Amino acid sequence: MQRLARSFAIARLLVVIALLSTPSFGEQSADQNTEGKTPDKRGTGEADSFIVSNSYVHNWIKLPVLTGNSIRGEKKEQRSIFGIVDVIIFVASYCVPCQQLTGYIRDLEQKYEDQNVRFTWVFAQDLAENARGFAEKYRIEKALVADDRILKAWKNPELPSLFVGDRYGWLLALFPSATPREIKEVDRILAMTASF
Repeated sequence: MQRLARSFAIARLLVVIALLSTPSFGEQSADQNTEGKTPDKRGTGEADSFIVSNSYVHNWIKLPVLTGNSIRGEKKEQRSIFGIVDVIIFVASYCVPCQQLTGYIRDLEQKYEDQNVRFTWVFAQDLAENARGFAEKYRIEKALVADDRILKAWKNPELPSLFVGDRYGWLLALFPSATPREIKEVDRILAMTASF
């Protein structure tokens, strides 16, 4: 059992090292700014530097349980499963950035559908019928309508927000107010964590 726990810790450490060693992770090289544009200031924000933050790597935060109603009204409870990488997406039907980002996230879902990655959409502060319409429009199958318990457990995330949990049920990454740039980071994380 200790040997198994040690191998999990080593696998997680390898993912963190790989993410930190790539220049796109919060750093911009001099040759990337060749058009005289000002450097992108988002590289210093929490969404881009979560991997070096004490909150998400060193403190080992467990993914909260998702308990609530599906978009069809059925009671659901979702816990992390050993061996499955979780991507939790908080959106709302009325949120314009959420609508703009949905296509990028759906592309990721299709890319990783045959791997051990589970995408779960959570509609925050939304009516069930509006969430259902949004899900049908974008062909989202696995979705919950958040209640106060979910929002409290997940610290009332900004919209759209993405949470990535590793294969052992620990929070690995958080992207509040996500953009297509953060979706690329999620893709890189999934490419590394889903392959272990």
